[in-house]
Amino acid sequence: MADSTKSEFIRAFVAIAIPGVLIAEAQRVQAQLEAQLGRDLVRWTRAEQLHLTLKFFGNIAATEIEELTAALRRAAEGMTVFRLSLEGAGCFPAPRNPNVLWLGIGGDLEAMKKLQQGVGRETGRFGSHLDEREFNPHLTLGRVKVRGPQSRRVGEAMQRLHVATLGDWSVTEMEFIQSKLSSQGSSYTRLTTVRLSAD
Repeated sequence: MADSTKSEFIRAFVAIAIPGVLIAEAQRVQAQLEAQLGRDLVRWTRAEQLHLTLKFFGNIAATEIEELTAALRRAAEGMTVFRLSLEGAGCFPAPRNPNVLWLGIGGDLEAMKKLQQGVGRETGRFGSHLDEREFNPHLTLGRVKVRGPQSRRVGEAMQRLHVATLGDWSVTEMEFIQSKLSSQGSSYTRLTTVRLSAD
């Protein structure tokens, strides 16, 4: 079977991985919401899909993977290890008509922003996707499947939800990931891990 990276184009993004203990905390929040809302209102993000996206590229040419990896390494140069936390919750765009439910990111946001800007600067010419919104770090818990009054019910549940700091972790690397779409949803394959400098 041919290597999947040999096809003409792939969908890809770069992200910060979330430690397993915090993924478990995110799942606990998902279960708490599902207990209130039932199973039919939200499509919950699976554990293996929980990550902090730094940049989504859309489609890139498979022949550009090596060059893009080099660009990511340049973005990581001079970036030392920093700490982030998982804290707070909300929804986009607003509680009255939520589309995305999320957990917030705290900690050394300046360092994370510096890394994200470095990624954007070094990889700006790659990919089909144009970022039209300002970077807003978050962990996507789920996507709302309904509209109208039922959608507002989801937003109200998010407003009632109190999420203190669920934990923190050291960011030592970022991951370059291929995303494959199917009828069962997206599946991810890590192409490269790019390490930050030591403390």
